[in-house]
Parts: sequence; structure tokens; C-alpha cells
Amino acid sequence: MNVDIIVGGTKFTLNRDIIVNGPDSKLKRLILCEKDVSVFSFDRPKSHFKAILAYYQTGRLHLPTNACPVAFQDELKFWEISHTVLEKCCRIRFLNFLLDQKHFEGFSKFFISPEEKLDILRRSSCHGKVLSKIWNIVENQDSNVLAKAF
Repeated sequence: MNVDIIVGGTKFTLNRDIIVNGPDSKLKRLILCEKDVSVFSFDRPKSHFKAILAYYQTGRLHLPTNACPVAFQDELKFWEISHTVLEKCCRIRFLNFLLDQKHFEGFSKFFISPEEKLDILRRSSCHGKVLSKIWNIVENQDSNVLAKAF
């Protein structure tokens, strides 16, 4: 018996047994609980679901080459699939990305954003007050007549 899974507006049709005999996940539990339902619809990215579907069909989960690892991680969480089942070739790339993100977050607290720099200038000098007014004219064109003329 076939089941239609609609993800992101795209219909994927496959044999129900592929999912029932496949890895444990939200989709498997849903299909086991709803035995009389043959159509399931999810408002999720279809590009990521193709990798999830391939996981059911082959038993191997790969990170799509064009996928952001964080977005794919969100999909894995939605479908209740652990990232630890990623194939080694993709798990290394996935974990390296997460490690890079963690390092970036640590470094980013040492840097000051342009808005913070402007705020410091604004508070510290007459020159900063002039820069602040110019910035306000350029960024907030509805703020005054001069800005509208700009």
C-alpha cells in the first residue's frame, strides 16, 4: 500500500512498508498510528526532505551539499532523527560547521558592531554628534525635511 507525503507542496509517493520498516522517527510513528490515512502533508522545505526520504529508502543519511547545516539540523529535529546517524562523510562536515559556529560566537563578543561604534562616537564627542545627525539623515529619510530632501 502506498502513502503520499506532501512536503513543501511536492508529493512524494512511496510504499508504506519502507517507512514502517525504516528508522525510527516522527514520520514512522505517525504512519504507524494513522493506519487508515494515505496522505500526509507537512509545510517543510522539500529540499531537505529529499535527504530524509533517501534515508528511509537506503538506510543512509547524507547532508545535502547545498544545505545549511543549521537548517538541516532543524529538519532533523522536526523529523526526530538524530544527527548521529549521518554518514561519516557528512557527519564530519556537519560537526565541523557546528564547531566553527561555536568558535565564531565566542569571537563575536570581542567585536563591536557598526551601530555600537556609532553610539560610542555619538556619546563621546562633538564630531560624533555630527556623524550621528548625518547617519540619521541617510538612514531615516522620514526623520526631518533635510532627510526627505536627501
